[in-house]
Amino acid sequence: MMYADGRAAEAEQALTQALDGADSQATQAWEMLFDLHRTQADWRAFEALAGCFARATGRQPPAWLDEPALAGLPVAMQQGGPAYFALQGSLDARQAPFFDDVRRASAAHPGVHLDLTRVQAATAEGCTALLSLLRVLIDQGSGVLLTGAERFATLMRETAAAGDESCECWPLVLELYRLRGRRGHFERAALEYALATGATPPEWQPVMMPVIAAQSPQERRDQPRYQAGPDQIQLDGALVGAAHPQIAELREFAADRQYVNIVMSQLDRIDLACATAFVETVNQLAQAGKTVRLIRPNSLVHALLATFALDPQVVLVKPKPV
Repeated sequence: MMYADGRAAEAEQALTQALDGADSQATQAWEMLFDLHRTQADWRAFEALAGCFARATGRQPPAWLDEPALAGLPVAMQQGGPAYFALQGSLDARQAPFFDDVRRASAAHPGVHLDLTRVQAATAEGCTALLSLLRVLIDQGSGVLLTGAERFATLMRETAAAGDESCECWPLVLELYRLRGRRGHFERAALEYALATGATPPEWQPVMMPVIAAQSPQERRDQPRYQAGPDQIQLDGALVGAAHPQIAELREFAADRQYVNIVMSQLDRIDLACATAFVETVNQLAQAGKTVRLIRPNSLVHALLATFALDPQVVLVKPKPV
Protein backbone atom coordinates (compact mmCIF):
# COMPACT_ATOMS: atom_id res chain seq x y z
CA MET A 1 0.00 0.00 0.00
CA MET A 2 2.90 2.36 0.73
CA TYR A 3 4.43 1.63 -2.64
CA ALA A 4 1.11 2.00 -4.46
CA ASP A 5 0.81 5.41 -2.82
CA GLY A 6 4.21 6.44 -4.20
CA ARG A 7 6.06 6.11 -0.88
CA ALA A 8 8.86 3.90 -2.19
CA ALA A 9 11.37 4.82 0.55
CA GLU A 10 8.90 3.87 3.28
CA ALA A 11 8.06 0.63 1.48
CA GLU A 12 11.77 -0.21 1.23
CA GLN A 13 12.27 0.45 4.93
CA ALA A 14 9.30 -1.75 5.86
CA LEU A 15 10.50 -4.62 3.67
CA THR A 16 14.06 -4.37 5.00
CA GLN A 17 12.75 -4.50 8.57
CA ALA A 18 10.59 -7.50 7.68
CA LEU A 19 13.63 -9.37 6.37
CA ASP A 20 15.74 -8.43 9.39
CA GLY A 21 13.17 -9.98 11.71
CA ALA A 22 11.95 -12.88 9.59
CA ASP A 23 13.00 -16.29 8.45
CA SER A 24 15.65 -16.03 5.74
CA GLN A 25 13.30 -17.96 3.43
CA ALA A 26 10.63 -15.20 3.50
CA THR A 27 10.23 -15.41 -0.26
CA GLN A 28 7.62 -12.70 -0.76
CA ALA A 29 9.57 -10.02 1.11
CA TRP A 30 12.73 -10.80 -0.90
CA GLU A 31 10.75 -10.69 -4.16
CA MET A 32 9.17 -7.36 -3.27
CA LEU A 33 12.46 -5.74 -2.33
CA PHE A 34 14.21 -6.97 -5.49
CA ASP A 35 11.32 -5.65 -7.60
CA LEU A 36 11.27 -2.34 -5.75
CA HIS A 37 14.95 -1.78 -6.60
CA ARG A 38 14.25 -2.70 -10.23
CA THR A 39 11.37 -0.25 -10.52
CA GLN A 40 13.52 2.48 -9.00
CA ALA A 41 16.36 1.64 -11.44
CA ASP A 42 18.64 1.28 -8.39
CA TRP A 43 20.95 -1.46 -9.64
CA ARG A 44 23.56 -0.82 -6.96
CA ALA A 45 21.02 -1.51 -4.19
CA PHE A 46 19.81 -4.52 -6.18
CA GLU A 47 23.30 -6.02 -6.35
CA ALA A 48 23.87 -5.39 -2.63
CA LEU A 49 20.58 -7.15 -1.88
CA ALA A 50 21.58 -10.02 -4.16
CA GLY A 51 24.67 -10.58 -2.03
CA CYS A 52 22.58 -10.55 1.17
CA PHE A 53 20.12 -12.99 -0.39
CA ALA A 54 22.85 -15.45 -1.38
CA ARG A 55 24.39 -15.37 2.11
CA ALA A 56 21.04 -15.67 3.92
CA THR A 57 19.46 -18.39 1.78
CA GLY A 58 22.35 -20.17 0.09
CA ARG A 59 20.49 -19.79 -3.20
CA GLN A 60 21.27 -18.04 -6.46
CA PRO A 61 19.84 -14.49 -6.44
CA PRO A 62 17.67 -13.28 -9.32
CA ALA A 63 19.30 -11.44 -12.20
CA TRP A 64 18.92 -7.70 -12.72
CA LEU A 65 17.47 -8.39 -16.17
CA ASP A 66 14.79 -10.83 -15.14
CA GLU A 67 12.60 -10.76 -18.23
CA PRO A 68 12.07 -14.45 -19.23
CA ALA A 69 11.51 -13.54 -22.87
CA LEU A 70 15.07 -12.22 -23.13
CA ALA A 71 16.29 -15.82 -22.98
CA GLY A 72 14.81 -16.30 -26.46
CA LEU A 73 17.14 -13.73 -28.03
CA PRO A 74 20.08 -14.67 -30.24
CA VAL A 75 23.07 -15.57 -28.07
CA ALA A 76 25.03 -12.53 -29.26
CA MET A 77 22.27 -10.21 -27.97
CA GLN A 78 21.95 -11.81 -24.55
CA GLN A 79 23.66 -10.27 -21.54
CA GLY A 80 27.42 -10.58 -21.97
CA GLY A 81 27.20 -11.23 -25.72
CA PRO A 82 29.10 -9.19 -28.33
CA ALA A 83 25.89 -7.45 -29.48
CA TYR A 84 24.74 -6.55 -25.94
CA PHE A 85 25.53 -3.09 -24.57
CA ALA A 86 24.53 -1.67 -21.19
CA LEU A 87 24.50 2.05 -20.47
CA GLN A 88 24.78 3.01 -16.83
CA GLY A 89 25.02 6.10 -14.70
CA SER A 90 24.71 9.34 -16.64
CA LEU A 91 24.01 9.52 -20.37
CA ASP A 92 26.45 12.25 -21.33
CA ALA A 93 29.36 13.11 -23.62
CA ARG A 94 31.61 10.64 -21.81
CA GLN A 95 29.62 7.79 -23.42
CA ALA A 96 31.12 8.46 -26.88
CA PRO A 97 33.30 5.28 -26.80
CA PHE A 98 30.17 3.28 -25.92
CA PHE A 99 28.35 4.58 -28.99
CA ASP A 100 31.37 3.80 -31.19
CA ASP A 101 31.35 0.20 -29.91
CA VAL A 102 27.64 -0.15 -30.75
CA ARG A 103 28.19 1.14 -34.29
CA ARG A 104 31.01 -1.36 -34.86
CA ALA A 105 28.92 -4.22 -33.50
CA SER A 106 25.98 -3.28 -35.72
CA ALA A 107 28.19 -3.86 -38.76
CA ALA A 108 28.98 -7.41 -37.61
CA HIS A 109 25.57 -8.50 -36.24
CA PRO A 110 22.03 -8.28 -37.66
CA GLY A 111 20.79 -6.73 -34.42
CA VAL A 112 22.08 -5.08 -31.24
CA HIS A 113 20.64 -5.05 -27.73
CA LEU A 114 20.79 -1.72 -25.85
CA ASP A 115 20.14 -2.07 -22.12
CA LEU A 116 18.99 1.28 -20.68
CA THR A 117 17.86 -0.01 -17.29
CA ARG A 118 20.85 1.42 -15.37
CA VAL A 119 20.73 4.98 -16.71
CA GLN A 120 19.89 7.39 -13.92
CA ALA A 121 20.44 10.82 -15.52
CA ALA A 122 21.07 12.44 -18.88
CA THR A 123 22.49 15.61 -20.39
CA ALA A 124 21.64 17.38 -23.63
CA GLU A 125 24.82 16.05 -25.24
CA GLY A 126 24.03 12.49 -24.19
CA CYS A 127 20.46 12.68 -25.53
CA THR A 128 21.71 14.04 -28.86
CA ALA A 129 24.36 11.32 -29.14
CA LEU A 130 21.94 8.47 -28.39
CA LEU A 131 19.38 9.87 -30.84
CA SER A 132 22.10 10.06 -33.50
CA LEU A 133 23.07 6.45 -32.83
CA LEU A 134 19.47 5.23 -33.12
CA ARG A 135 19.05 7.07 -36.42
CA VAL A 136 22.25 5.52 -37.77
CA LEU A 137 20.93 2.06 -36.88
CA ILE A 138 17.61 2.84 -38.58
CA ASP A 139 19.29 4.21 -41.71
CA GLN A 140 21.53 1.19 -42.13
CA GLY A 141 18.72 -1.29 -41.50
CA SER A 142 20.09 -2.79 -38.29
CA GLY A 143 17.76 -4.39 -35.78
CA VAL A 144 17.72 -2.98 -32.27
CA LEU A 145 16.19 -4.24 -29.04
CA LEU A 146 15.79 -1.68 -26.27
CA THR A 147 15.48 -3.01 -22.74
CA GLY A 148 14.20 -0.53 -20.17
CA ALA A 149 13.11 1.92 -22.87
CA GLU A 150 9.81 2.81 -21.19
CA ARG A 151 11.41 3.71 -17.87
CA PHE A 152 14.17 5.58 -19.65
CA ALA A 153 11.62 7.53 -21.70
CA THR A 154 9.80 8.44 -18.49
CA LEU A 155 13.08 9.72 -17.04
CA MET A 156 13.66 11.78 -20.17
CA ARG A 157 10.14 13.24 -20.02
CA GLU A 158 10.73 14.27 -16.41
CA THR A 159 14.04 15.86 -17.44
CA ALA A 160 12.32 17.68 -20.29
CA ALA A 161 9.54 18.87 -17.98
CA ALA A 162 12.20 20.51 -15.82
CA GLY A 163 12.96 22.73 -18.80
CA ASP A 164 16.73 22.56 -18.97
CA GLU A 165 17.13 19.86 -21.62
CA SER A 166 13.71 19.93 -23.30
CA CYS A 167 14.88 20.63 -26.85
CA GLU A 168 17.26 17.65 -26.79
CA CYS A 169 15.17 15.21 -24.70
CA TRP A 170 11.87 15.32 -26.58
CA PRO A 171 13.14 14.07 -29.97
CA LEU A 172 14.83 11.15 -28.18
CA VAL A 173 11.66 10.31 -26.24
CA LEU A 174 9.62 10.28 -29.44
CA GLU A 175 12.17 8.10 -31.23
CA LEU A 176 12.19 5.59 -28.35
CA TYR A 177 8.42 5.25 -28.56
CA ARG A 178 8.60 4.80 -32.34
CA LEU A 179 11.19 2.05 -31.96
CA ARG A 180 9.00 0.29 -29.41
CA GLY A 181 5.91 0.66 -31.59
CA ARG A 182 4.11 2.55 -28.80
CA ARG A 183 1.81 4.80 -30.80
CA GLY A 184 -0.39 5.91 -27.88
CA HIS A 185 2.67 6.86 -25.83
CA PHE A 186 4.15 8.66 -28.84
CA GLU A 187 1.03 10.73 -29.44
CA ARG A 188 0.71 11.78 -25.78
CA ALA A 189 4.41 12.70 -25.67
CA ALA A 190 4.08 14.61 -28.95
CA LEU A 191 1.36 16.77 -27.40
CA GLU A 192 3.50 17.39 -24.31
CA TYR A 193 6.40 18.30 -26.60
CA ALA A 194 4.24 20.78 -28.52
CA LEU A 195 2.97 22.40 -25.33
CA ALA A 196 6.48 22.64 -23.89
CA THR A 197 8.22 24.03 -26.97
CA GLY A 198 5.52 25.65 -29.09
CA ALA A 199 6.40 23.35 -31.98
CA THR A 200 3.89 21.52 -34.15
CA PRO A 201 3.36 18.03 -32.71
CA PRO A 202 5.02 15.45 -34.97
CA GLU A 203 2.84 12.76 -36.53
CA TRP A 204 3.27 9.06 -35.85
CA GLN A 205 5.27 7.17 -38.43
CA PRO A 206 6.16 3.50 -37.98
CA VAL A 207 9.84 2.61 -38.02
CA MET A 208 10.83 0.84 -41.23
CA MET A 209 13.54 -1.40 -39.82
CA PRO A 210 13.85 -4.95 -38.48
CA VAL A 211 13.03 -4.13 -34.84
CA ILE A 212 14.02 -7.21 -32.87
CA ALA A 213 11.51 -8.14 -30.19
CA ALA A 214 11.89 -10.65 -27.41
CA GLN A 215 9.70 -13.70 -27.83
CA SER A 216 6.17 -13.43 -26.56
CA PRO A 217 4.88 -15.88 -23.95
CA GLN A 218 3.63 -19.01 -25.65
CA GLU A 219 -0.09 -19.52 -25.39
CA ARG A 220 -1.94 -22.84 -25.33
CA ARG A 221 -5.46 -22.56 -26.60
CA ASP A 222 -8.31 -24.99 -27.08
CA GLN A 223 -9.81 -22.68 -29.69
CA PRO A 224 -8.29 -20.79 -32.64
CA ARG A 225 -7.66 -17.06 -32.58
CA TYR A 226 -10.73 -15.00 -33.27
CA GLN A 227 -8.75 -12.14 -34.77
CA ALA A 228 -5.57 -11.91 -36.75
CA GLY A 229 -2.67 -10.02 -35.24
CA PRO A 230 -1.28 -9.77 -31.72
CA ASP A 231 -3.56 -10.58 -28.80
CA GLN A 232 -1.45 -8.83 -26.19
CA ILE A 233 -1.14 -5.33 -24.85
CA GLN A 234 1.64 -4.05 -22.61
CA LEU A 235 1.19 -1.77 -19.61
CA ASP A 236 4.22 0.12 -18.39
CA GLY A 237 5.50 2.88 -16.14
CA ALA A 238 3.39 4.13 -13.24
CA LEU A 239 -0.40 4.08 -13.57
CA VAL A 240 -1.81 6.81 -11.35
CA GLY A 241 -5.47 7.81 -11.24
CA ALA A 242 -8.64 6.07 -12.37
CA ALA A 243 -8.63 7.93 -15.69
CA HIS A 244 -5.11 6.92 -16.75
CA PRO A 245 -4.91 6.70 -20.57
CA GLN A 246 -3.55 3.16 -20.54
CA ILE A 247 -6.82 1.91 -19.01
CA ALA A 248 -8.78 3.45 -21.89
CA GLU A 249 -6.31 1.91 -24.35
CA LEU A 250 -6.87 -1.48 -22.71
CA ARG A 251 -10.64 -1.19 -23.13
CA GLU A 252 -10.25 -0.20 -26.77
CA PHE A 253 -7.78 -3.02 -27.42
CA ALA A 254 -10.05 -5.64 -25.85
CA ALA A 255 -13.27 -4.48 -27.50
CA ASP A 256 -13.11 -6.83 -30.50
CA ARG A 257 -10.77 -9.53 -29.20
CA GLN A 258 -11.57 -12.84 -27.58
CA TYR A 259 -8.12 -13.32 -26.06
CA VAL A 260 -6.78 -10.42 -24.01
CA ASN A 261 -3.22 -10.92 -22.76
CA ILE A 262 -2.10 -8.01 -20.60
CA VAL A 263 1.70 -8.00 -20.28
CA MET A 264 2.57 -6.29 -16.99
CA SER A 265 6.29 -7.02 -16.68
CA GLN A 266 7.16 -3.37 -17.50
CA LEU A 267 4.54 -1.93 -15.13
CA ASP A 268 6.37 -0.32 -12.23
CA ARG A 269 3.48 0.81 -10.04
CA ILE A 270 -0.28 1.18 -9.98
CA ASP A 271 -2.05 3.26 -7.35
CA LEU A 272 -5.28 2.32 -5.59
CA ALA A 273 -7.54 4.44 -7.78
CA CYS A 274 -6.11 3.06 -11.01
CA ALA A 275 -6.01 -0.50 -9.63
CA THR A 276 -9.73 -0.21 -8.86
CA ALA A 277 -10.46 0.89 -12.44
CA PHE A 278 -8.16 -1.81 -13.82
CA VAL A 279 -9.77 -4.64 -11.84
CA GLU A 280 -13.25 -3.40 -12.79
CA THR A 281 -12.18 -3.45 -16.45
CA VAL A 282 -10.66 -6.94 -16.48
CA ASN A 283 -13.58 -8.35 -14.49
CA GLN A 284 -16.02 -6.93 -17.05
CA LEU A 285 -13.99 -8.49 -19.85
CA ALA A 286 -13.98 -11.89 -18.14
CA GLN A 287 -17.69 -11.67 -17.42
CA ALA A 288 -18.26 -10.93 -21.11
CA GLY A 289 -16.73 -14.32 -21.89
CA LYS A 290 -13.27 -13.15 -22.93
CA THR A 291 -10.11 -15.00 -21.94
CA VAL A 292 -8.08 -12.56 -19.86
CA ARG A 293 -4.50 -13.15 -18.68
CA LEU A 294 -2.45 -10.82 -16.49
CA ILE A 295 1.11 -11.72 -17.41
CA ARG A 296 4.06 -11.32 -15.03
CA PRO A 297 3.22 -8.33 -12.83
CA ASN A 298 6.00 -7.56 -10.37
CA SER A 299 5.50 -8.84 -6.84
CA LEU A 300 4.45 -5.40 -5.51
CA VAL A 301 1.70 -5.02 -8.12
CA HIS A 302 0.70 -8.66 -7.65
CA ALA A 303 0.33 -8.18 -3.89
CA LEU A 304 -1.84 -5.11 -4.43
CA LEU A 305 -4.08 -6.88 -6.97
CA ALA A 306 -4.46 -9.77 -4.51
CA THR A 307 -6.37 -7.42 -2.19
CA PHE A 308 -9.06 -6.99 -4.88
CA ALA A 309 -11.82 -9.40 -5.89
CA LEU A 310 -10.57 -10.51 -9.29
CA ASP A 311 -13.04 -12.57 -11.31
CA PRO A 312 -12.11 -16.28 -10.98
CA GLN A 313 -11.86 -16.49 -14.79
CA VAL A 314 -9.00 -13.97 -14.88
CA VAL A 315 -5.71 -15.88 -15.14
CA LEU A 316 -2.75 -14.37 -13.29
CA VAL A 317 0.63 -15.52 -14.62
CA LYS A 318 3.38 -14.81 -12.08
CA PRO A 319 7.13 -14.80 -12.70
CA LYS A 320 9.15 -17.68 -11.32
CA PRO A 321 9.74 -16.98 -7.60
CA VAL A 322 13.20 -16.31 -6.21
